[in-house]
Amino acid sequence: MYGSQAVRGLSKKEREQAGKKGGVISLIYVSAVTPVEGKTTLDMMGTDSKNLPPWVDYDETTGWVKFTGAKDTMYHDIPDTEAEYYISLPKDQALNSMNTPISYSPLTDKNYKDKAGYVICGADRVVPPAGQEMYAAVGGTDRKVTVEKASHAFFATAAEETVDAVLQLVES
Repeated sequence: MYGSQAVRGLSKKEREQAGKKGGVISLIYVSAVTPVEGKTTLDMMGTDSKNLPPWVDYDETTGWVKFTGAKDTMYHDIPDTEAEYYISLPKDQALNSMNTPISYSPLTDKNYKDKAGYVICGADRVVPPAGQEMYAAVGGTDRKVTVEKASHAFFATAAEETVDAVLQLVES
């Protein structure tokens, strides 16, 4: 299931109407594919399971993908020891998570209208800034902040700046 589908029914507005506290007040995408109903993540990336990026290995026998080129694409701008630590953390991922059509997008849900923002990572090699601009536009997200030194691994390269960008978007 694509992550954005998890917020269905959880907006602050909907929860208040149901007499509940809390709720999602904003959607912030950070160098991410924005969800479009009926499309898969691979569709949005302009590819399919037979034409994955060279830094992704797909094992057809298991259905799993592994990000083998992470050092050069995600962790190119941090020390090797730190990169190796982050590379060791992710598990293989089911291709179906990227190859199943999205059934819900909060970006078209009236309860999230004008609640989305996009942080563009200026040093990203996985989704270059032009691609991030395109994903923000496709998602109808015009509230954007660019963090120039952030790579796709923004948590390792520009954590504080990314937090500042998120707060700026949430508060605007």
